[in-house]
Amino acid sequence: MLASTALCFLATAIFSQQIYKLEKWGKIPEADLKMTHCSFDSSAASMVLQEFGNYELTRTKDGWRVRFIYQNRIKIFDESALDQGNLRIYYRADRDVEKLRDLDAQIILPNGEVQKVKSDNVFTEQISKSVSAKKVFIPNLQKGCIIEYRYELESAYIYSLYETWYFQQEMHVRWSQVTATLPQYFTYVYLMQAPRKFDLNEQRPESVTPPTGAPYLASTTSYGLANLPAIKDEPYITTLNDYRAHI
Repeated sequence: MLASTALCFLATAIFSQQIYKLEKWGKIPEADLKMTHCSFDSSAASMVLQEFGNYELTRTKDGWRVRFIYQNRIKIFDESALDQGNLRIYYRADRDVEKLRDLDAQIILPNGEVQKVKSDNVFTEQISKSVSAKKVFIPNLQKGCIIEYRYELESAYIYSLYETWYFQQEMHVRWSQVTATLPQYFTYVYLMQAPRKFDLNEQRPESVTPPTGAPYLASTTSYGLANLPAIKDEPYITTLNDYRAHI
């Protein structure tokens, strides 16, 4: 039974005012186009403007599936950060555990012109027997550009919701947000590490109507952090992931 596989739900219904509003794909504020440096570190070569991940546990005709939608937007301040245009997206490819679809990437020039990344700049690399990666090379990247990319992953493995969400990266992050929409009869353990109180910590009820079957009640939980400094490697640290803000 579903109940026998459920874990204890530790998140509480806490509401807070969100200090950053996510912009839609391709909608770039004029201030971000004109931005020349990171507001909290003028020496930064690049910065994540907004990163968003959305987990949905949904019912389909083939059973329950985890759907993960990801979107990232990066500002290039200096030519030393042009390597940010070499993207690598990992996924579990053995036995069709995960399906990656709708990969899309583009750059926005300082004048607002949008240049789509063509499919011949996207390659598939087999990392190991069970892990593959999509490699994206973004051409014509220059100082002042904004990189924007998104994709979707789907999995039948519902016992964990993909990988850990890391709010911190090797460059500064203006805003990072993760959201999970889960049926109320599925519960999961949330393990968190953050340097301070979350800037967004919200839970709200939802009514979901699946493509097949009867509607059901769900809960949507969101966490967000703003203005996170880049995490840097230090001596005697085995892995940086142990020190990043994450959930």
